[in-house]
Amino acid sequence: MLPNPSTDDLDPSTAGTSIEAFSVLLRRVHARAGRQSYRQLEKWAQAQRASGRSNIWLTKSSISEALTSKKLPSRQFVAYFLEACGVPTDRAAAWIQAWERIAEHHHVLNPSAPNQRAQALAVERAARDRAERQLVEERKARTHAEHQAATATAGREQAELRLAHERTVREQLDRQLATEQAARQQAEKRFAASRRQVAAERAAREQAEDRTTAARSAKEQVEQLLASRQHAAEQLRVTLMETEKQLAAEQSAREHAEQLLEAEEQAAVNDVEVAVALERKKREETERLLAVERAKWQTLDEAGEQLASLMHRCELEPTELSTEVEELSELEPAAAAAELLSMYSLRAAVLLAAMSPDLAAVILAQMAIDDAGPLVASMPLPHAVNVLNQGTPGQATRLLSAMPGARAASIVRYGPVPRPQDD
Repeated sequence: MLPNPSTDDLDPSTAGTSIEAFSVLLRRVHARAGRQSYRQLEKWAQAQRASGRSNIWLTKSSISEALTSKKLPSRQFVAYFLEACGVPTDRAAAWIQAWERIAEHHHVLNPSAPNQRAQALAVERAARDRAERQLVEERKARTHAEHQAATATAGREQAELRLAHERTVREQLDRQLATEQAARQQAEKRFAASRRQVAAERAAREQAEDRTTAARSAKEQVEQLLASRQHAAEQLRVTLMETEKQLAAEQSAREHAEQLLEAEEQAAVNDVEVAVALERKKREETERLLAVERAKWQTLDEAGEQLASLMHRCELEPTELSTEVEELSELEPAAAAAELLSMYSLRAAVLLAAMSPDLAAVILAQMAIDDAGPLVASMPLPHAVNVLNQGTPGQATRLLSAMPGARAASIVRYGPVPRPQDD
């Protein structure tokens, strides 16, 4: 029951002597108290009788008749109904006076009864006792609410710890990126050293070419000496043959060295390209993991904020939400489904999101697809996906088809959601 709903602007005296106007005011009190279901009000009366107040009777049929028919309810019903809706005792007295005025006008009261005043005084004393007990219960509820606030503070501290952990993970990833950048710089240095080595080998090849040029010059000198020194012609011929062999060997060695240089240069270039490609892949994978991690925490935070926003729109406190979820879990699935369908859809969606996904799926299975689909669509994305994954792929497909197209597409993208071929 909502304690002390705002009913100061509802003046029962404005009903005059009209039963219909009095019923309209009672319906407004019911709306200010959160539009509790008739079953909840009946359960409240049962709890009061169990605590010793045996004269309190509120049933679903009597509540429905009082709020919708043109028949004036009894005085006891009005007093108990106002108490169940959380109207303070000092405000309830004005409602009883308005009821007496209407009852007297419609000859519901018996003015000739000699003990009517004594009975009224007894009823007022009983109402005063009930008001005192109600104040005690309200103090207990306030203490419980303070405890819930402390629990919420602890929850915020846990969220701050999670944020600190996320910062630590991000710093570790940054350090890993720095290490990979250092490895890339070392690879670039090795590539530069390879280029220097290639340059040195090219210089050696040029020196070999210079030696070849010098050998050719010596051959020309030998030929000139042959013309002038025929005495040493045979010896010079042998020397010339050896020189030609040496030139051929040097030419072969030079060609082999050039082939080795080209192969080593190509291998060095390939190694650098592979290292750069691997480093690029690692960096892209690291950035993707960071993006996934950020999206995960952001989605969870948004889901919590969406659920809190929905609770605020429904005027649901955390304690009231826990109580209603517990009451629904004690019912049979079909009865729980009927109870949810008797509420307005946003409140029912909040209660389903606060349940365990398997229980929510069982209750939704008892509803028509056209009723269940919009309820799932009203949940935050993580809760909706968890509920859809509790059923079969066929059930998930039917629920998605009963939602607006844009909302169903958002749920599928957030996924994973079971597909029909997996059924």
